[in-house]
Parts: sequence; C-alpha cells; structure tokens
Amino acid sequence: MFDSYSEIFAKRGHAYHEAMVRFPAARTQEFDEILKLADIRGGQVVCDVPSGGGYLANYFKTEPEFFISIDPADQFVAHYAENDHLNGLCSKLEALALGDGSVDMLISLAGMHHLPDRMLFYREVMRVLKVGGTLCIADVAAGSPVDGFLNIFVHRHNSMGHEGDFFMTKAADELKQCGFGITSVYPKRYHWVFENINDMVLYCRLMFGLDRASDEETLEGIRKYLGFEERDGQVLMNWELMFLKARK
Repeated sequence: MFDSYSEIFAKRGHAYHEAMVRFPAARTQEFDEILKLADIRGGQVVCDVPSGGGYLANYFKTEPEFFISIDPADQFVAHYAENDHLNGLCSKLEALALGDGSVDMLISLAGMHHLPDRMLFYREVMRVLKVGGTLCIADVAAGSPVDGFLNIFVHRHNSMGHEGDFFMTKAADELKQCGFGITSVYPKRYHWVFENINDMVLYCRLMFGLDRASDEETLEGIRKYLGFEERDGQVLMNWELMFLKARK
C-alpha cells in the first residue's frame, strides 16, 4: 500500500496528468469555485500546494503578481516545464521551500487528504504566509458520495488502493489550533463536464488509476456512487467538495 502523496503520484501521476491535458475543461467549475473563494488581487504572491502538474494557473481570471506551484512528486514537477508562465518547485509539503512571511495566499485543491500529518502542514502554511495572508482549501467531505466513490469504488479497482483521510469536517478546528481564523466554510455541488460518456469514463480511469476496472465497471461505479446526466449535448458528472478559507 502506497500511503503518501509522493508515493502515490510517483506511480500514477503520469495518467493523472494525461487526464488533465486531454480534458482540460472537465473540472472548470471546480477550479472556478476555488478561485472565486480565493478572490485573488493584483500584486499578490500566490502559491498552489500540492499543485499536481500546475493546472490552477490555466484558470486564472485575475493574474497574481507572482504564482508558485509546489508539489513533492517528481512525476508532476517534470511537467512544469511545459508551461512557460509557470514557476514551480519540488518540495516536501511538511517543509515548504519558501521563506518566512513570503506568501499572500496559499491554495490547496483536493490533495490534502493524502497528507500523513496535516498539522505539520498547517504550521508550515502559517510560517510562510504574511500577516493577514489567507489559506484556501477544497477537499472531499467524509460521508459524501465522493467519499464513497473514492474510498470504496476506486479503492477496490485501483491496484494501489485509495484510503483518503477526508478531514474537512475537522479542518476548521484543526486550523484554529494552529492560530488561523476561519472566514468561510461551505459545501459545493457542481459538475465535471464531458462531451460524451466515453470521455467521462476514460477521464476517470486515468485520473483515478482504475487499472482493475473495465469501461463498463467504471461507468457503473460512476452511476452508483456519483450519478450523471446528459443535457444539452454534454455529460454532467456529479461532484462535490467542501470549501474553506482561513486567515493568518
């Protein structure tokens, strides 16, 4: 069992990246929501951790003064060079390669459930944020349909398994213990959007490393745990995360 973020994506980061490159619009609603919460202003230094292949930069409506993608997995960091506008670092999440008080905002989208020590990460975020700086997190809520899809279906059909620690119901209290003030917490339901069912199935197989599931089994898993609908020439797959904003 590979239970750390770096170990997981050293093995399946390439397939995850392929999903994001082949279907860049699939998660637009998700990226738009985290950026709406972040409310980036000009002149800010913004950091995305863990960043995967640096995808967040492709969805900016307002460009920060300086944007940094950080990920501990070499498989993802290798793709940073594909984006000429991306500043990227390979760094452990528990010891961020950033100076004290150097960042205005840190964004973390759907990667923290793989971290073995969130409190250590929170303290690192507190260290690197400027006074008044903000942390924006979006991740899976325990007991949600996405929890079931990932920790039951994906766990069964990915040879590495999937045992995410879906912490969002505890996140506010954990952050308060580290000195943060919570400014916003809310659940959000939205869609991952595809042109057809085949694209939805392929995306999920790549994104979640479903090497033990056929296309038919993947489609049934999506239908059972998440649900989807065909509307206006698109396939809309249900997804949801909990969104949180905290201030130093």
